[in-house]
Amino acid sequence: MPVLRESGMAGRVEYVSQLPLFTDHPRAAMMLIDVLTDRGFSVSHTADVLHVPESVDFKTGAIHNRKETKHRCVFFGRAQGRAHSNVCGLKTRRLP
Repeated sequence: MPVLRESGMAGRVEYVSQLPLFTDHPRAAMMLIDVLTDRGFSVSHTADVLHVPESVDFKTGAIHNRKETKHRCVFFGRAQGRAHSNVCGLKTRRLP
């Protein structure tokens, strides 16, 4: 994850994603948390569901929405030591 490499010295990273990977595969977020905690990070994850209006039926007043899910991960780690040195080896790939 490039954002971890770029912000590693700060000790805190917030990553927001709308990748369908996290929505289509609910265990993907748990796996990400597991891998990063094994590497010395403290991790939190939330899924924010937004209802975005798409159209309005003027006869009935009904509003038709689509759901957008944003996954927010916050990583806390040491600026030096094991967590910082191992994060560069973490890579992501898209599932088919």
